[in-house]
Amino acid sequence: MLYITCTISREENEEIVQSCLAANKSLRLENLNDQAPAWGRDLIDKQGYLRTFPHEHEMDGFFAALFVRK
Repeated sequence: MLYITCTISREENEEIVQSCLAANKSLRLENLNDQAPAWGRDLIDKQGYLRTFPHEHEMDGFFAALFVRK
């Protein structure tokens, strides 16, 4: 399951991801760097989330996290 938001808000991004993982022990977080094409890997952070920032990427702020079943 790919969770995507069009915000850079920690409350709507990491906090929701952590709540989902805590409530669903059958899920784990997949590092998006392992899934992204080469041209998109600079958009993946050290935690494996996709992030865009208006001031860095000249586009709207986005966040994505990939959940997979264990």
